[in-house]
Amino acid sequence: MVFEYILYFFIYSCAGWCVEVIHATLKRGRFENRGFLNGCLCPIYGIGAVLILLCLTPLNIGVYVLFPASVALASLLEFVVGFVLEKLFKTKWWDYSGEHFNIKGYVCLKYSLLWGIACVLLVDVVHPPLAKLIAKMPNLAVWISCGALVAGIAVDIVFTVIQLAAHQKNYAAVEKICSALKIPSDAVGERISQATTDAEKKLAELKQKIRSSRLFKAFPEQKRRKKNACENMEIDLTEKEE
Repeated sequence: MVFEYILYFFIYSCAGWCVEVIHATLKRGRFENRGFLNGCLCPIYGIGAVLILLCLTPLNIGVYVLFPASVALASLLEFVVGFVLEKLFKTKWWDYSGEHFNIKGYVCLKYSLLWGIACVLLVDVVHPPLAKLIAKMPNLAVWISCGALVAGIAVDIVFTVIQLAAHQKNYAAVEKICSALKIPSDAVGERISQATTDAEKKLAELKQKIRSSRLFKAFPEQKRRKKNACENMEIDLTEKEE
């Protein structure tokens, strides 16, 4: 049970990191390693997913309760993590100050609602098949995977914290180690970002083809003809009444 949830944490942390890379690419047009750590992980996504699964799944509640509960839990987690990170490292890792109905820039209504939708999809759609797949794994494979992943994130956390808190004289050496740790995640992120850019271009090309097609051009003409026909009909009716 515990080991399975450790795997869930890493899977959803990695999935969250991929989502952040795609979001940054669509918003800024380039790859940005948005993770707090050097690896392909955004722990807040993993923590949030595990928290939702532990607190809400056993209750077997309907979507009308699951959604507001997910919004509340996700918003609370985002606020606490954002506040703690800023106090510890004097850096704001995300800022919703420009969004409507935000609380000190840590949370806002728009993203809280999106987290609620994401959590509903997680509980009802994404997680059930994933849980069945992991349940079929041999116990030894699960233990080895958890051990390797925990060791990897422990090293990453240690050097990330040292990098953020290091004195100037030690910073160069720490920076080299962190840069080395970031090589795999940067490589993966670049591929995801490029795939996102390619998909965006293909979608734009498809839209352009549809707009330039005869069928698409015929719609405004048909609409204009119907409008003229309706106007002529109204004129005829008016003349008859007179």
